[in-house]
Amino acid sequence: MKKLYSVILMLIVSLTTQLSAATFVSGTSADGLAWDLSDDGVLTISGSGPMTDYGKRQDRPWHT
Repeated sequence: MKKLYSVILMLIVSLTTQLSAATFVSGTSADGLAWDLSDDGVLTISGSGPMTDYGKRQDRPWHT
């Protein structure tokens, strides 16, 4: 039984580590466009229509 708990714990830790490496930040802009920012810095914007020209870095919704 202890061995089973150890295996389950190792699986949980492994999955948590893998998921945390793939996490990203996402949201929507005031224009209704969706955005995703991956951990490796790739910004993907999707939707249709015009998008606000964010002149200042701190005004960008994906700014962290």
